[in-house]
Order: sequence, then C-alpha cells, then structure tokens
Amino acid sequence: WAIPTRPNRAYNVIFAALICVVYAGVDELLQIPVGRTADWNDFYADVLGVIMGLSIYVLGRQIVYLSGWSPFKDSASEASP
Repeated sequence: WAIPTRPNRAYNVIFAALICVVYAGVDELLQIPVGRTADWNDFYADVLGVIMGLSIYVLGRQIVYLSGWSPFKDSASEASP
C-alpha cells in the first residue's frame, strides 16, 4: 500500500518496478565478490517476480477500492458520536 497510485498511477508503479529491477541487477553483481556466480536466469526470475508482485498489487488495490472497503479509515472517527 506504500506506493502512491494517485494521481500518476502508471508513473509510480513503473518507478517502483524500475527500482526493483535495478536492485535485482545489483544483487546479482554483488554475488561475484563473495565467490558466487551472477546468473542471467536468476536476474530474469527476479524481474518476473517484480512483474508478478506489482501486477498483484495493482489488481488487489483496485479490487479493494472498488469493493468500497478502505483499509486506511480512521476507526476513531467512526466511533465518535
């Protein structure tokens, strides 16, 4: 829920994806100095995970808001007389 999706929904989600893909690449490169191998297949799996995770996030957020439920409502304001 931390990714702000209004008013520039597509921009923010793409920006989050870019950060995650760069992180995946850096993670693969940082394995080399510790004696592990950097593998393209691992990088591709990371990118696939980013795509799947952000897709689930966008769809899930849309479903939640279309249902009318808001997880961010202040419960104290609802209980006030």
